[in-house]
Amino acid sequence: MRLTVDKAKNCLAWGGKPFFYLADTAWMAFQKLNIIEYAEYLRYRKMQRFTVIQFSVLPVSHDTTTAPGDLKPFIINPDGSRDFFSYNPDYFDRAEEIVRMTAEAGLIPCLHLLWVNYIPDTWAPNAAHLQ
Repeated sequence: MRLTVDKAKNCLAWGGKPFFYLADTAWMAFQKLNIIEYAEYLRYRKMQRFTVIQFSVLPVSHDTTTAPGDLKPFIINPDGSRDFFSYNPDYFDRAEEIVRMTAEAGLIPCLHLLWVNYIPDTWAPNAAHLQ
């Protein structure tokens, strides 16, 4: 099943029925939440009747805090740059599990591929001084 626009173009539809897109943003879940923490978060959001959970596939630039257990998707070079050819399989395994759990709970996982901080020659890659 997939999310569509209804035939009358009045609303979103899921399985042919009107669908209300009530989303929470768990932007950093893949990086910061272990599976037990995510299961509790998911249970609470389901109880609150959310219909969509939005994730950032790659970490966002405005959250630079770190904690034990955080995962990075790519190897960080000594100069601080990311090696996009050397990925961390643990990060993507966790992401896959979180997406699976979300769908099994009956919520739609919405994946945002990347933030502007990954695009060279924009304001965001050098915005650390704004934080």
